[in-house]
Amino acid sequence: MKVFVIFACLVVVKSAPQPYLDDSVDDLLEQRIASGLRPLEEVVNDVVNRLANRDPLDVAKNVSININGHYYNFSQVHLEGFSNVIQRVSLNGNIFSSSFEFHLTLPQVSGWVKSFSSDLPLFQGKVINGSFSIRNYKFNARIGVIFGRVQPSKVVTTIERANVTVAGTDNDQEWSDKLSHKIVEVVNSHEYHKIIGRIVDRYVKKLMSRKWWELNAYAVEVEDYLSDEEDYS
Repeated sequence: MKVFVIFACLVVVKSAPQPYLDDSVDDLLEQRIASGLRPLEEVVNDVVNRLANRDPLDVAKNVSININGHYYNFSQVHLEGFSNVIQRVSLNGNIFSSSFEFHLTLPQVSGWVKSFSSDLPLFQGKVINGSFSIRNYKFNARIGVIFGRVQPSKVVTTIERANVTVAGTDNDQEWSDKLSHKIVEVVNSHEYHKIIGRIVDRYVKKLMSRKWWELNAYAVEVEDYLSDEEDYS
């Protein structure tokens, strides 16, 4: 009886029109991708669109972050250029794995910071303020899921040119030029890519652990965080 059932299944599959089989496989792959990384695509697009709609962006509150053991403090930041963002998102997959690729380009971003400090040796512990402009910032990320497990992301960022004018230390032009050069060097470095990759991994895992009905709220959280004027320092 078991042999008959198996034989019958083989006959049905063999007799099915090839386009039907192809469509079934395509539907299966689409469902797999949609159940895994599609929510990530939706949130990324939503966040980018919200930022573009808020151009120029003003962050009035104090922000303190720690990256790779170093602190960075910001206060009253003005940014503009997000409305010119160029983004491309692609999803690919097979029965065993799927991947999410995100490419973002900002042709020109500029702004100013009222107060900035960091314990990096380059900043010498000084509290500075000034303006900056960045040309052709590119962010590329690839995130893979194999057998339901999120793999470490691969991130590459590049900057064509950065100009920084420091106004907090007697308008030191030499230091401004040094800082401009260092920004390009750091952002284009492999070590920086690994740091950003770890940050992306942390947020992706947090996002993937959320239910689908929580995703829109997550994008709103990002926007509220940027626009909130409370002091969290």
